[in-house]
Amino acid sequence: MPADIVTMRDCASNYGIFDVKSDSTDEVYIVTFDGEAGAHCTCKAWLYSADNDCKHVNRTYLKACMYNPQYCDGHENPIKPRGFAYTQGLDSNEPCPNCGGPTVLVRRAV
Repeated sequence: MPADIVTMRDCASNYGIFDVKSDSTDEVYIVTFDGEAGAHCTCKAWLYSADNDCKHVNRTYLKACMYNPQYCDGHENPIKPRGFAYTQGLDSNEPCPNCGGPTVLVRRAV
């Protein structure tokens, strides 16, 4: 069965840049979400992880909105990103239904 390509609006937090304080030091790590491409963190655990994962990414994912009409209704009382890794196509005129922040148009196969 062939897939249909549809346009959806994701919360821009899926492309957000977040500052995450270390649990044990005064260091602040930068967590960046790249939509469906994944996430990056500036900590050594992420850098040397076989699956590019760390607690900073996981914690931020659970605290950010991350609304996506296909997979996630958004998290309650989400933290806001300090910026966005993907700024082309940011739209504040049709806000995220969960957090009210900007959205990004995304094309997906369904």
